[in-house]
Amino acid sequence: MFLFDYHEAVQQVSARVASEFPNKHFIIKEYGNSTKTHDNYNWALMELIAQNPEGKLFDYVYLDGTHELTTDACATFLVDRLLRVGGHLEFDDYEWSFATSATVNPRVHPETAVKFPEEQIRTPHIKLVVDHLMKRTNPGYEEVEPNRTFRKIR
Repeated sequence: MFLFDYHEAVQQVSARVASEFPNKHFIIKEYGNSTKTHDNYNWALMELIAQNPEGKLFDYVYLDGTHELTTDACATFLVDRLLRVGGHLEFDDYEWSFATSATVNPRVHPETAVKFPEEQIRTPHIKLVVDHLMKRTNPGYEEVEPNRTFRKIR
């Protein structure tokens, strides 16, 4: 099991898995990142690619990422290099946008308006990734669950 998130979140999930499944032997690899602005899971994914030239480490990836196009489009590309044929890539929050978020919409979190123009605040970024990178331009995948889960076929 590979976990990618902030250091604290990765440690909490790892501990929870160990406590909830005490009789199971899981190998958990933790890839925690800091809260620095440009530190995210893409760095660890790239390191895994560098360490595993053959790639193909993952059977299933659940991408509940930053919901930002720049991070999650890159993550989709990197995950593809590490996903085995027959493996699944699942996306979270297809319709989510900064504008509709309870916590990071510009009214509650003014920094969002500093980081993104209005169009990018209104637009669901994961929808862009799914619609344009998975459905339209990626013949190596078939859609299993609409707008959410894709199986790698080549």
